[in-house]
Amino acid sequence: MVRMLAKRFTLKYTILMEAPKIDAKVSSLREILTELSDIDVPWYQRTYKWENSQVDDIFHDVVFYAWDAGRSGAFLGSIVFAPGEKDGAWEIIDGQQRVTTLTVLLSVLAHSLMDNAPTSPKIGEVFMLLHRKDGTPRLQPKELDLVIYTEIVAKYRKGVLQKYEQGDKDAAAFLEQSILFKAYERVQEMVDGAVSAACRERGIERQQATEQLIYSLLDAVRLVRILAPDNSDGIKIFESLNASGMPLEEDELIKSTFYMHAKVDGYSKGRVQELWEGTRGSISSMLTTSAKRSRFLRSYWLSNHRFVRKDGLFDAFNQWIIGCVNQAGASNAFKDNCAHIERSLHAYSNMEKAAPGYEFMKVQNYMGATMFRTVLLAVYDLMYDGAEVQRIESIKRVGYVLESVLVRMSVAGQTTNVLEKSLSDLAIKIRAGELGMGPDMLEEKVRSFFQQQHLGIPTDSLFASAFVSSSLEGGKSRKWLPIFYRLNRALKYPNSISAMFKDNPDFADWTICSVRAPLEVPSASHCKDLGFKGINDYLASLNSPGNFVVETPKGEELPLNMKFSQHCADADGISDRNDKLAEIAVKVWPIW
Repeated sequence: MVRMLAKRFTLKYTILMEAPKIDAKVSSLREILTELSDIDVPWYQRTYKWENSQVDDIFHDVVFYAWDAGRSGAFLGSIVFAPGEKDGAWEIIDGQQRVTTLTVLLSVLAHSLMDNAPTSPKIGEVFMLLHRKDGTPRLQPKELDLVIYTEIVAKYRKGVLQKYEQGDKDAAAFLEQSILFKAYERVQEMVDGAVSAACRERGIERQQATEQLIYSLLDAVRLVRILAPDNSDGIKIFESLNASGMPLEEDELIKSTFYMHAKVDGYSKGRVQELWEGTRGSISSMLTTSAKRSRFLRSYWLSNHRFVRKDGLFDAFNQWIIGCVNQAGASNAFKDNCAHIERSLHAYSNMEKAAPGYEFMKVQNYMGATMFRTVLLAVYDLMYDGAEVQRIESIKRVGYVLESVLVRMSVAGQTTNVLEKSLSDLAIKIRAGELGMGPDMLEEKVRSFFQQQHLGIPTDSLFASAFVSSSLEGGKSRKWLPIFYRLNRALKYPNSISAMFKDNPDFADWTICSVRAPLEVPSASHCKDLGFKGINDYLASLNSPGNFVVETPKGEELPLNMKFSQHCADADGISDRNDKLAEIAVKVWPIW
């Protein structure tokens, strides 16, 4: 971890030092705690979240530098500060998890000294660094973390922590809710283990081992201390550092910029907090993982604004908020923007809940094409206040067009990344009403849109040719399960589009199996006996769609498998089946 962080910071630190308004320097933890007497974790930051693995990493770096007084220069990360709301106070924009962990470790080491060497001068030195002149902690975490942190860094145990150590069950139940407390217990365990190991392996006393760990933590290891002139610059540095190898999740970055710009008045703060962290109908309550929240935010942006690359999403949101606040004032800007995002959030959430019932969405999800949410969100939002039947049918119709684009490009081996900008343009046109309303008109206009785009979507003849020459890689290619599912439905209901695209598909338990497994080292005579031109033709054909069938848990006789057995898994049989499946595929996924 040490070497990795050192490499990451070399370039970024150089850039920051050259910026005229940024005060950045390499500092020890002692220097930071001495320089900044009042450090707050702002209200918009997340609470303590580090898990054991992250705590372990930073502790092992401290231990590494504990046993050699000449060692120094290990980077433990960056801490970005900006001026706080109180005079002389600083807010942590980035690095609060790191600072919290290091100061908890410092307190645990001091308490270890109190148990084994109560007269050590290091004890008073540590607690002086951890506290302000009025006796409150120098670092002020937020919410429940503050209550627990205050007791962790206190010189003498009292309150809930004292009751916990005395065996109080209510105190234990209270503390079990806290990730910070779990980290504290982990640090206690590691400190005891490290000190005991040093005594055993190095032949030193517990006091000396503990004091050397304190030296390493306060003076040997290094942090990049960055003071930004204001919150806006702080959040830019925050994003820059996270983009350079220490990634915070995209949704956390975007949430931070909302909170940062909303702090100017009480209404804006409350409205933003309601949008992001309300108990009902908020982004965090409706989308329970960071990945889901990040996907929604990207879909929302691409569906409402202009196309931006993924690594530009934070900056796009940041500039948008700044522009809205400057134009309309914070209260009006956050009132309108939060309401609009909430509307899209509800549409997106409802669409996600309905995904298992939309066959095309299950196919797209299985093929990893979540980018299509951008267009579907626009359709849903356009018809948000309309009849539910019309809305659902419109989403289905547009969804089938998107599936056709996806399957054609995927089978042809084309990357679907080139679609993102076109999908954003399409979504914005739909949302603006430029493509009309209603299932029939939307389907027609969306097809027309893709026909006019220069995306390289295969024509019927090219699609059929690509289908025949596709390689299923021994049946391991994930995209072929939904493709075979759809082809099976088409064979079962050749004259019914609605039956072909039935809802609630179930193909997750299907297994793709080759009829004739290719030999690793086939002979030329073996290949010719089966009607193939040669070894290469043999291997290519046995990996093509025509040599595969599907097995289901119930052992069903699927139309996809019928009249195809090992007796016809020769050159003519596979070729014939390839041609027939390709012909059906062209009809199942029309685009022109």
